Amino acid sequence: MKARMFMIRRSEFHLPYHLFILLLATGAGLACLLQLKDPLAADAFLGMLLPLIGLCCLSLLLGAALGSDLEFHMAAAILLLLGAALQCLLDPDYGPMLVRIWWAAGICGGICLAGWLLGGRRLCRQQPGLVLILLAGINLLVFAALFLFGAEIGGTKAWLSVGSGSIQLTELIKLTAVFYYGLLCAQEGWSWSRRFLLAWSYLLFNAGSLLLLNELGTLMLLLALHMVLCSLFFPLRCTGLNIGVTAGLGALGMLLLDVCSSLAERGMAAGTKLFSLLEKASAIQEKLLLRFSLLRDLETLDPYGSAYQGIQARNAVLLGGAFGSDGTAYVPVAESDFVFVYLVNRLGLVFGLLTLVLFTWLFAAGIRQYLAVEDRLEQAVAAAAVCSIFLQFLVMLFGSTGFFLLTGVPIPFLSRAGTYSVVLGVLLAFLLYGGRRRELFWHDGAHWGKTKGGC
Repeated sequence: MKARMFMIRRSEFHLPYHLFILLLATGAGLACLLQLKDPLAADAFLGMLLPLIGLCCLSLLLGAALGSDLEFHMAAAILLLLGAALQCLLDPDYGPMLVRIWWAAGICGGICLAGWLLGGRRLCRQQPGLVLILLAGINLLVFAALFLFGAEIGGTKAWLSVGSGSIQLTELIKLTAVFYYGLLCAQEGWSWSRRFLLAWSYLLFNAGSLLLLNELGTLMLLLALHMVLCSLFFPLRCTGLNIGVTAGLGALGMLLLDVCSSLAERGMAAGTKLFSLLEKASAIQEKLLLRFSLLRDLETLDPYGSAYQGIQARNAVLLGGAFGSDGTAYVPVAESDFVFVYLVNRLGLVFGLLTLVLFTWLFAAGIRQYLAVEDRLEQAVAAAAVCSIFLQFLVMLFGSTGFFLLTGVPIPFLSRAGTYSVVLGVLLAFLLYGGRRRELFWHDGAHWGKTKGGC
């Protein structure tokens, strides 16, 4: 018997030359813009441009081989180059590290995609309950590691020190949540009540753990993803039920935090483990109230204390004008949380609007991609991945500009984020495969697979 080999018909493979040209033109345009703003940043960007474009071209080639809809990944590639240009403006010496991070993200994405093809997809279809347990178990291990060995950075115990660096393990929760909710939403044979209970059990377990770690950003994104996916894939009556349960549990949670805070102030059970828990609850309540105060009463707070970052960010946006400033305005946490504010300050409102257009293009292409997928499992996971990326952008866009609660999560593609970049690489690899218009097929000398919708 002849060996089976993976084959692609030559007539079905078309190189996306126009996308390669657009990618090169984007890189050249950003390099010229940086030359006007900061020649050192332009030199750093040119040094990392070819490796990043090479990574983007490899992903586009793979997508072309699979017959994927490449619009989503083209938008992602342009945003990646824009993020690299911003990071070079912030720190020209960071370029080599950024290249290593994104190549590591691409390699991890490729490995996870291979695992999905070699057995993960089949296991999800044959044993969905087991896979859901495994995904919840991964989260349990992550939280156990953080509670026992986690390092507190920026007020959250979400980091694990590794040598001279650190890994933000809570970013893995976002990845497992995409596959957990995607797999759960794909189980049309299960009753809606069973899926509803499993979704809420997963959310409550993660919410409680994230609250204990003071990781409110990941908690907010998890809640948003839960609401969106349940609305998309569960029966219509579940939407109202979700809203009611969320409101009821939120009110109950705030009441419990208020009670615990009052008990802690009175010194109830002082010197015991119970008192430590009461103090923890009091700290969580104080952090939540501060975030709401920053959103509602920024002008009335201490401009050199709790309101400092918000006021500086607002002033930086106003100073940016239409085409950017000289960069003398101070932007807090410009490399991560307030990277969009820094973009508007240095490159102007024009580039801020362009970024909004790019993310809107990314979201629209992702929605069109997952709607075109015929397989229910891959459709649900693709929807979860697209919504996860876009929701994180929205939360930080409105949070950093003062229109929503401020949280400490990175903006996809733009922020300096090592662990999240790897998570993003895995999601992009899955979307590259999930958006294909033809099935993978094998050639054994006699039979060819069929295409999906032609190419």
